[in-house]
Amino acid sequence: MSRDIDVCDLIGPPAGLAKRSGHKYRHGHALILSGGVGRGGAARLAARGALRIGAGLVTVACPASALIENAARLDAIMLRPLRGRPKRKLWRRCWRIAVSTRSALARAGVERARELVPVALRARRATLLDADALTALAGDPELFALLHASCVLTPHAGEFARLFPDIAERLAAPATTGPAYSKVDATREAAARAGCTVLLKGPIP
Repeated sequence: MSRDIDVCDLIGPPAGLAKRSGHKYRHGHALILSGGVGRGGAARLAARGALRIGAGLVTVACPASALIENAARLDAIMLRPLRGRPKRKLWRRCWRIAVSTRSALARAGVERARELVPVALRARRATLLDADALTALAGDPELFALLHASCVLTPHAGEFARLFPDIAERLAAPATTGPAYSKVDATREAAARAGCTVLLKGPIP
């Protein structure tokens, strides 16, 4: 028997994020590391989502050239120009980190992610990795080894295949005997290997 699976079925309701009372600084600071001009849509969605679920403060750190674009599309979100790596004080102040870098030049986005992702992971904060941050992980065992239990990976099918090629190959193979290896099975195996939460995007057949 199959049924729809909601995220809440897997992880339960968020705890400690209600903001009915208290000062904003008591409800955490989310840092979203964004791509450049024309590549910040996912980061803006993540920023709005962080506010919606209860973060007291949300900062989008992006290249200086993208500040105006993000400011025109975001309310109640702080913006910081990002030159090089964020200052250590900002890492320490943030409770949650999301890395979603994209560049008009694919290689530039991945190289930027390779610079930011290890710093974010070593901060040992709850960290969500998407887009070029996932591509940076693929094929880099040392970087992959920095993943910890408070990380969340959100790959689409192509990114999943780059991160877990053997699991993706098994998922794509037709079932010859017994029940088929399902998308849920593949996601669970990937999460066990990575030692963190994996949310594989797309429908469940």
